[in-house]
Amino acid sequence: MIGALVLLAQLGGGTPGAGPAEQIERSVTQPLAQAPSVSAAPSPDAWVPDRFIPNAGGSGTSLVPGHWERSLPNGRSYVPPLTTCSPGGGCSTSPAGEYPPPATRVGPP
Repeated sequence: MIGALVLLAQLGGGTPGAGPAEQIERSVTQPLAQAPSVSAAPSPDAWVPDRFIPNAGGSGTSLVPGHWERSLPNGRSYVPPLTTCSPGGGCSTSPAGEYPPPATRVGPP
């Protein structure tokens, strides 16, 4: 019994739980540290969603799958190699490289 009283006194008070409860209350009511303000630079990458383009011979369309493109300082976009497929199953791969921005493109990629 005396050991329990000594332990209570060490915890911060004569009443059971007073010290720890006060410590918990102080820790949850103190203001939170604020994170430093960081302005995020715009990402040079842009998501280009799936789109359909006219086939070279004018016979139908081909699917260009969604992909990420990187904007270049010269106003063009770096496009990864892309495989486009027509509904009939014919597929072709366009090489990676610099292309006009996606909004102005009419063909692959």
